[in-house]
Amino acid sequence: MLAQCSSFYPKFMASLHTNTTNNTSSTHIAMPPQLHQLQKQRIMKSDIFEDQESLCLRHSDRLSQVRRMFDDQTRGAKETLLFIDSLQKLAIDYHFEEEIQAEMHSLYDQRLPISNGEASSIAEVALLFRLLRQARYPISTDVLRRFHDGRGEFMASLSKEMDGLMNLFEASNLNTGGELILYRANEFSSHHLRSYMASLGPEFAVAIEQVLEAPSHMTLQRFKARRYLDGENFYHNLHVRELGEMDFTMLQSLHQKELKEVTRWDHSSMDSLPNYMRVCFKELNSSINEIAEIVLKEHGWNPIEYLKKSWIQLSNAFLVEAKLLSKDQVPTMDDYMKIATITCGVPTALMHMYFLLGHRRRNDLCEDLPSLISCPARILRLWDDLGTAKDEKQTGRDGSLLICMMKENPHWSLEVAKEKVMQMIDEEWEELNKESFSSSTSIFSQDFVTACLNSARMVRVMYNYNEEHNLPVLKEYINLLLFKQI
Repeated sequence: MLAQCSSFYPKFMASLHTNTTNNTSSTHIAMPPQLHQLQKQRIMKSDIFEDQESLCLRHSDRLSQVRRMFDDQTRGAKETLLFIDSLQKLAIDYHFEEEIQAEMHSLYDQRLPISNGEASSIAEVALLFRLLRQARYPISTDVLRRFHDGRGEFMASLSKEMDGLMNLFEASNLNTGGELILYRANEFSSHHLRSYMASLGPEFAVAIEQVLEAPSHMTLQRFKARRYLDGENFYHNLHVRELGEMDFTMLQSLHQKELKEVTRWDHSSMDSLPNYMRVCFKELNSSINEIAEIVLKEHGWNPIEYLKKSWIQLSNAFLVEAKLLSKDQVPTMDDYMKIATITCGVPTALMHMYFLLGHRRRNDLCEDLPSLISCPARILRLWDDLGTAKDEKQTGRDGSLLICMMKENPHWSLEVAKEKVMQMIDEEWEELNKESFSSSTSIFSQDFVTACLNSARMVRVMYNYNEEHNLPVLKEYINLLLFKQI
């Protein structure tokens, strides 16, 4: 049984027997004060967890029980949808990829619950639409037209169905660009959900607010899972919930151990570089080679030349950007975005992920970035350029698309420029959705597609500043995922 458990969590099981004591000299990485304070309060209390081997055994047993639930032939389409949705909400669907794929294929082939009228509610049809589109099935938005009135608007009676409104809102965020019915669905559902908040109790109002501020498709799954576990409106199956709790606890323990490792750099003396470059170069070189060795061991080839090429591309882009800024030159909007898409660092990071997930070499990956990579990069750059990180106290000059915009359009105010940037962010999300849900992206694994989506999702956490220029969402994210027990 323990061997079976270790097949799900090799890193977790290895961590049970790893001595984390390191007697070599170390240099600690500077971290934001919010994280440092949380770390001081609850620093790595791994002893708060129950015996990890016992937990792993129970996790394996519960995993088998939930897997057997897929064999239930009496479950209807509605129950199947809710079952799969609950697995996703608890962030445990990755354990059942083949089973979920088979269920979704059956639902798509039969068009249940649409074709036979089994489901008449907007909640079920919107949920089916979202799950099928996320699974890359070519489902049309026309399935939502059955809920239109004679004027082509959503029926007024739908405003009384809270569950339907929440599912419709979630579905509306999967717009691939130009899908008018999803724009209207977003406006209709968000308007009525906000009107509900004033008349509901605090618990339901908070649940609605969380959906509106952080729709599932645009939010990191494990963050939503933790909030879901803390709430009361979960899918009522004890085995599923217990698996979600154990899965979260095991990964939380693993992440705590990893956090200790990444906050410590061990290094030997280096004589050939200036002092300010030595640690940086050594750690970078070590990390790249370590990643290349992992790919070689796991997938049978060494991507070191491609990884070096991605860092050369990043360094060259930094140099171009630095030259422009040093000369007080303001590039055109297009030229700025070409450079800034690279200097944000997202393409370099995703290039490493691409090879770690087992993809083979592609000579054009650096020269011609696919939208799966370029869209998250531009989303990050655009959010950064909105200037929300006012508490970073950066010195020196830093480029911004807003400056380029206002130079090309002197009649624009700063607020108009910001609105244009927000519109660009929405358009990048739609393009990213289009690539993520398209069968043409089959050259990329679903894991890589998810990694690209998560890169864009993380931006909302990184740049969600309040009026005091603090990061309450990031602080909550760190606290819930790394420190606070379920």
